[in-house]
Amino acid sequence: MALKIAVVTGANRGLGFGLVSNLASKLDGLGKWECNYDIVFACVRNMSKCEDLESLKKESKSDIRIVQMDVSKQDSVKRGCDEIKAQVSHIDMLINNAGILPQLLSENRGTIDDYTKSESDIINYDHFAEAYKVNAIAPVYVIRQLVPLIRAGQGKRIVNVTSVWGVISSPWSQSAVGALDYKMSKAALNMATMSIALDLKKDNIMVIAYNPGWVVSSRDVKEKTEPASGMSIYLGARKLLQVADYVNVEEHSGRWINHRFLDQDDPEYKKLLEF
Repeated sequence: MALKIAVVTGANRGLGFGLVSNLASKLDGLGKWECNYDIVFACVRNMSKCEDLESLKKESKSDIRIVQMDVSKQDSVKRGCDEIKAQVSHIDMLINNAGILPQLLSENRGTIDDYTKSESDIINYDHFAEAYKVNAIAPVYVIRQLVPLIRAGQGKRIVNVTSVWGVISSPWSQSAVGALDYKMSKAALNMATMSIALDLKKDNIMVIAYNPGWVVSSRDVKEKTEPASGMSIYLGARKLLQVADYVNVEEHSGRWINHRFLDQDDPEYKKLLEF
């Protein structure tokens, strides 16, 4: 039987760490592509900040392989993908999780007024370009590098982690002020997902843009209980993987899918928003 292999970017913390933990879990009674992976490539920007991943690697029965990959730099992505391609001949699941919300790094809210107050290094063309590089261009480049391995796998699944703020018709994006660069870059990722899905439909590869909702990434990875508001990284990861297991090429590929897609008791049960 072929090994089950997954790749996760942005894997050293938050949702990415939760995804690696869930993919490497040995559990019965779940969907084929939700867990029990033999090899999980955990791609990280900074190899010196992987203490939690190293601990998980030691404890796990799966083979967790940490790969240096700074998605803001094309040469780093290329080296990381080459490292993966040198070790395995197929991939079943690729999750493009790495992303940035630039406003978290400054006091700037990202409104149009903020962007016209100053020409500082924070609010200029480079500021927007960084959001696009990480949130929109990098996932496309990772897919381009790894698609031969995805074609060779049985899972044939690509999940691009996006945001409700990247959907123009969403009431959440219509009412949320600021974060122009983030919203625009996630809208670009949504369009890339649709286009790539069309390209890869002939190969029976399923590509979705998935909105994980509010995942509380700042909590300690050892905290397994659910927060008062939002979701833990582990619940957020489980919901993503449940959806990734459920969807199929004909009905869902190329679509934007909400984290409540499979919640039967939720009023948005199986609600699927198109671009």
